[in-house]
Amino acid sequence: MKSKFLYFFKGHEVYFVHEVTSENKAIKSWSFDNKVEINNNAFEYFDEVGRKSIDQTKGPTNESIDLYFEYLSKLKRDKSFGKKKKKLTKKIKAIEKDIDKLKIIENFEKEIINATKIDDDFKFNWVKLKLYGMKFYQKRDKLFERLKKLKRGRIVAKERLESTRKELDLLKEDQEIVNLPKSKMPVWKYSNKEQSSSKKCEYEQIFFKNLEIRVGKNSASNDLIRSSWSKKEDYWFHIDNRSSSHAYVKTIKGTLILDQELFELLGCLLNDASKLHLSEIDLIYTKCKYLNSVKGSPGSVIFKKEKRVRVIYSSEWRKKFL
Repeated sequence: MKSKFLYFFKGHEVYFVHEVTSENKAIKSWSFDNKVEINNNAFEYFDEVGRKSIDQTKGPTNESIDLYFEYLSKLKRDKSFGKKKKKLTKKIKAIEKDIDKLKIIENFEKEIINATKIDDDFKFNWVKLKLYGMKFYQKRDKLFERLKKLKRGRIVAKERLESTRKELDLLKEDQEIVNLPKSKMPVWKYSNKEQSSSKKCEYEQIFFKNLEIRVGKNSASNDLIRSSWSKKEDYWFHIDNRSSSHAYVKTIKGTLILDQELFELLGCLLNDASKLHLSEIDLIYTKCKYLNSVKGSPGSVIFKKEKRVRVIYSSEWRKKFL
């Protein structure tokens, strides 16, 4: 099957036409007339969405196409550039902090030269040394050794700072910052039937005492009840270790009390709604705030802080409770 796609960009919108050559049909993304005959003049497809209102005095050129591909090549390395820039900036701040700590070197040197007594547990600012069992001149030699290392460390830190700053400057020169444009979604028109069916929530609704109970009839409805109707303090019920419907329980007014009657009602309700034939029903339940949806698996949830209870099924449960 030979086919091709035609695109028309208008402001922040993009329209497309899919031509199926073998069937002599074209599908327009913005129209309910999903299939029309192929038009030999491809531009005319887009006349109805405003092509003619655009200035036609300057057509496409090889130069404009080259500029477009050059722009695309710049986009490819934008993400890696951002990461490297962030890493180098963080490194510069750390080195500057180290150099700032080494400002004590001159005062430390004066302290050693002017010292007439050096403690065994020596401390000057953040510099600490253990000098137990040493004579005065031995202690001073140790302090001069530390001073020498600090001076060498400052030289190395300044060299690293200069090198890192140059690396960041080169990165900025070589890499032009490119802001990635927002992805443009095509203008695609769905039928009213498709739109309404995708949002329809099917469930059984029951009122019991001061409670409202909803049981989804499919996975999509279960998700909608949980995300749009239930609140954090409402309860979710399910038959343990079975593929069953989900029940959500909300209080209309007053306090939600979990008692044996409610457990029996929900067990029988879920047993029938799920078309199971269990004589003993193991219920699992928890508050809705302890539920999380599973990405890519409609109707599935991950739960925690759950509790379990077993009830006996009664075929007369509707007469008994409702």
